[in-house]
Amino acid sequence: MDASYASELPDVEPRAPETAPVYLAPGETLKLRVFVDKSVVEVFANGRQCLALRVYPGREDSVGVSLRAQGADSALCSLDAWQMGSIYEGRVL
Repeated sequence: MDASYASELPDVEPRAPETAPVYLAPGETLKLRVFVDKSVVEVFANGRQCLALRVYPGREDSVGVSLRAQGADSALCSLDAWQMGSIYEGRVL
């Protein structure tokens, strides 16, 4: 995971990109589950590997995630997205 574009805030230094091996069986499709919750991004690969990263968005439009393949061609076969609800909605604090 490359955090070099994770923040434009002047006091936030990006960390070095993190990698984790995911070994796929011949013909096995890479399946990613990506969770974004305020300043945490978690990526789970085929239920066998996980990476987590803190991000520090400083703009109102900092609401996206991008994917890219490195080292080989790839194709996005499907994408599902859900908006996470607040755990505080409807609760009296």
